[in-house]
Amino acid sequence: MYKGGRTNDAGMADGEARGYSYHHGPPTLVCSAPWALTQLRTMDPHHPAVLAASAALEAADRGALSIAVHWGALARARGPTVELTVREQACDEPIARVRAAFGEPCALTIRARAPGSLYVAQLAPAAHADAAERWSRTLHVLAPFPAAWRNQQHVCFTRLTPRLFLSLAELRAMAAPVDGLGAPTERGFGIELELLSAPPDAERGFFSKAAELGALLDAAERTATAAPEPERAELTRIVRRMRSWQISLDPACLPFPRATAEALVPQMRALGAADDEDALAMLTLRSRTTPTEFKSPLPPHELSFGTAGGGSDAARLCASAEAALGVRLIGMLAVCAPSVSESGCECNTALHVHVNVRDARAAGRLLSAREILSVWIAWVRFEHVTARLGRSWCWADRWAAPLYATGSEFTFSERPLARGTAAHLERGAANDARAFFTHAHARAAELGTLVGADEAARVAHLFGDGCELGKYCSLNLLPLRTYGTVEFRRRHASTDARSVVRWARVCVAFVEAFADERLLAPYLGVDAHDGLLRLQREQLLATTDELIARLDAHCAARELVASLRADCCGPHVAAGGEGEGTDENARRP
Repeated sequence: MYKGGRTNDAGMADGEARGYSYHHGPPTLVCSAPWALTQLRTMDPHHPAVLAASAALEAADRGALSIAVHWGALARARGPTVELTVREQACDEPIARVRAAFGEPCALTIRARAPGSLYVAQLAPAAHADAAERWSRTLHVLAPFPAAWRNQQHVCFTRLTPRLFLSLAELRAMAAPVDGLGAPTERGFGIELELLSAPPDAERGFFSKAAELGALLDAAERTATAAPEPERAELTRIVRRMRSWQISLDPACLPFPRATAEALVPQMRALGAADDEDALAMLTLRSRTTPTEFKSPLPPHELSFGTAGGGSDAARLCASAEAALGVRLIGMLAVCAPSVSESGCECNTALHVHVNVRDARAAGRLLSAREILSVWIAWVRFEHVTARLGRSWCWADRWAAPLYATGSEFTFSERPLARGTAAHLERGAANDARAFFTHAHARAAELGTLVGADEAARVAHLFGDGCELGKYCSLNLLPLRTYGTVEFRRRHASTDARSVVRWARVCVAFVEAFADERLLAPYLGVDAHDGLLRLQREQLLATTDELIARLDAHCAARELVASLRADCCGPHVAAGGEGEGTDENARRP
């Protein structure tokens, strides 16, 4: 943590900004304006760490980003001539390059094209070095948002006390399905929505959020009786399904940072907070909030965008309606989604979507081991594209780490403002796509030798023992072992039903679109090194239009992507301009 511009554990010089790549030893790549620091500035420009790095940030505001090599213990070593290159996302040729002798000073400065634009810096032996010396260091660099832009796009409390009644007109509106989803898809899915909630209303006899939700569902079911048939039966069915949703505590959910809370005080006063002090306490103190996770039902009662309810389009719409009703009813319980943390580069609350691939109780064709691997490789390929469908603090979040094909650049234990400073980076493979690709390439080649093994054994062979990829990745494979799902973790929390349901629809469509063994040939049909190089290049060059073209047969891809982009934040090029967000409860102070 920064204190007075200096870190306690790393001994950095005052005002020196850091942005390391993950590595197994020196050399190290360093950015003059790391993303965590620039994100922190957007919410708290007076933070000590921001003030300490003012010179580097001012240069970045002029478009100048510097990348340098720190040789560490290798400064006096001998080795091959090295080359430092920088490429921009979706561009094949380097925009800058410099060569230097091994161990000698090496740095370059680039001019960022637009806020939020992505650049990949790589240090490697020069082109004519011995092929045996295949090593590299890589750092992903994001151009900062303008100094005047403030990251205040948060979802404030929907209300301060639960509302446990609703009219028939309100129930009808809340149970209305989300539109613009596209063709039906049977595959089952589940959502986990992390929110902060006001404490249970003990004065009214409630001692848990589950009890409050139960009372609200009782009221909704009574309201449904006023509707004519067959609407009454349908509303009652959807409300009763909501009783299968689970509510639990999630200590990982954190309140608003102080700087953000101060900006939200006027909204809290408008909602009925007694005074500024009371509003700040509710926004910032754990003792005044309940970290809550809302989970949709497990199989065989999972959600589905399909037509299993009877083969009619109405059945599909009711599946969408249940997810939408769930989020809208939850919004009546006095909840909020403080997405960005004190560090400026972590999610306080998030939305996770589990998509069924191996549970026979849930809807959808069971996928083979190779089909699941195809989905994972496709996700890595479109890593940079899908990142821009979420808000900027999700782009380098340790709870949903990016799966860079060039390798991990930080570990879970490192705080965003001090990444790369740990003396020992434990479990580096936990979010290392490069390491897992090498593992999967070898294990996939062995699948044909598993004579007599069923598909479950093949899945276990590929994704079980020996798979070091951890939970906290943008796409989590660990639930394959427990729930038979893959978990899409990179999405900010929201109280907007449209945002939640549309993101879930994209996740389901992604699995359907890329569960194809034939897509593996370019990566597994060659040796692991060449397959990895191809994946690295395709990740850099992947575009939104390519993703839309692939998803379009399985959902209304263009409309969904446009909607999700509009729900992003920041003046970054990938979102098509200065997106202002569309959350129903979004407030911009």
